[in-house]
Amino acid sequence: YLVDLMKKKKKKRKRSISRYTGSQAKPQNRTAVQTISLCMIVKNEEKFLPGCLESVQNLVDEIVIVDTGSTDKTQDIARKFDAKLYNFKWRNDFAEARNYALERCSSSWILYLDADERLPEKYHTLLREQISLNNGERI
Repeated sequence: YLVDLMKKKKKKRKRSISRYTGSQAKPQNRTAVQTISLCMIVKNEEKFLPGCLESVQNLVDEIVIVDTGSTDKTQDIARKFDAKLYNFKWRNDFAEARNYALERCSSSWILYLDADERLPEKYHTLLREQISLNNGERI
């Protein structure tokens, strides 16, 4: 019950987004572990989603997928990758869907990808290095 109360309190307060994080901006310690959330807004992406998720599964600490009404196997695929899956009714407002997705990310950094995009493994180390060097800055 306490957890539910805390969630309700958080939803009422306005959130400021910094560095594309899902939490209020706070100074980052260079030695602190920097985590990455993959954030996606999808609909009927069963053809592309597996390849996208496979390309980052060893990089990201969390996968957050907001589904805007899939009627194919998109949600089943997301569950196979242990994604945090949320349904969102599409209202012809991408910003609203994006903000909804952002609020559900818990990492210090957020990576946005479309389902038809891939992040080759050769860039994983580079991305982690840039995150550690750009303490508090957007890349």
